[in-house]
Amino acid sequence: MQLIKCKIENFGKLSNVSLDFREGLNAIVKENGWGKSTLAAFVKVMFFGFDGERTRDEAMNERKRYSPWQGGVYGGKLTFETKGKRYTITRVFGSKEKDDTFELRDADTNLLSADFTERIGEELFQIDSASFARSVYISQNNCATETTDSINAKLGNLTDHTDDINNFETVIGRFQDMLNKMSPRRKTGSLAIRKNRIAEIEQEVRVGSAVEQSIADLTTRRDAQKNEYLKLKDMQSELEQKQEIVQKKKDLQADREKYKMLKENLKDCEEEFFKEQSYFPGTMPTEADLQTYGQMSQSLLQLEQSVTHYCLQPDEKEQLVLLYPTEEELDECLDIYSQVQDLDKQIIAGEAALQAAKATAIPQKDGKGIWLVAGALLVVIGVGLIIADVLAGGLPLILAGLAGAILGIVGKKKKETQSPFAEQEQQLQGLQEERATLCQEI
Repeated sequence: MQLIKCKIENFGKLSNVSLDFREGLNAIVKENGWGKSTLAAFVKVMFFGFDGERTRDEAMNERKRYSPWQGGVYGGKLTFETKGKRYTITRVFGSKEKDDTFELRDADTNLLSADFTERIGEELFQIDSASFARSVYISQNNCATETTDSINAKLGNLTDHTDDINNFETVIGRFQDMLNKMSPRRKTGSLAIRKNRIAEIEQEVRVGSAVEQSIADLTTRRDAQKNEYLKLKDMQSELEQKQEIVQKKKDLQADREKYKMLKENLKDCEEEFFKEQSYFPGTMPTEADLQTYGQMSQSLLQLEQSVTHYCLQPDEKEQLVLLYPTEEELDECLDIYSQVQDLDKQIIAGEAALQAAKATAIPQKDGKGIWLVAGALLVVIGVGLIIADVLAGGLPLILAGLAGAILGIVGKKKKETQSPFAEQEQQLQGLQEERATLCQEI
């Protein structure tokens, strides 16, 4: 098992402390009172939890002993590797064990892991907290190294051989193995590895001198370029100010051109306005007036259609060319149209009265025909008297008969030329002629 890093939120006097562990021996050299023993206690507690939970002595009760001095979250994180897999333990401690929280995640995937439980120290090292404190972990104030039941169980297979010979051979074998591992003559020996590492470091130091000189040169160049950059930056600021002034002048010129164009447009609009205003003597019409005039225009179009329909024949309608009339002409036209409507009513009434009169008229006897018959008889009688040589009596009768016949003939002709409804017909004809004259005026 190997420790990788830890993050202490608050534990004893330590607050917001992060440490990374490298492979091999890690030495933490700090001044007295920094919290080195507290750091070691934090590592043990992350694996095994607190000891002395039930004692009232705060020196023995680790939960109370390492409670944060400054408050805040009590706990932290610890990342370690075992059997090629990395894990992160997160513990947050409360005032009691039941208030504690434990979380184990895979450090590579950050997913929750069930490989170990809250008793991770016992599951990982196969020993309890007391055995851990007597072997791997040694606290500052308790340096006892006596064995525990768990340590005895681990070393049980060695304690069976208690004779000095076996123990001596075992120790010699272990020393030999250690010497082989540390031999400077073998490439795999730790001393040989250290020697090679020292040579590499010395080479790095020699290279480092050249690197330092290179860094100094680069620093000088950087400072020179920085000064040049600052000069160029100042020039850029000056140019930007000049550009801003030029741009303002351009904008002003553009505004002047725009003002000139708007002024000309205003002049054109004023001319157009006064031109249009001349069509409206007096005040300009409001929007409400325009709507009223629009409605009047529609009414006039309907009246024009009506006048055209009533006053023109089909062939005349095709030849009609309507012009826009003046207001006086429209008023006169409306007056004439009203007269035409009155004439239409009179004509319809007169025609109805004439038809009714003709339907109810009684035929009269023709008195003039009697005169014609009587005159013819007198002429015949007078002619007979003359033939009878009664000249004196026959001639007057002939004259009287001729006079009666002439009277009958003249009366008959006069009757033929005069009708009893002639006066009404003449009135109707006069109304129709007056109507035609008015339509022609329209």
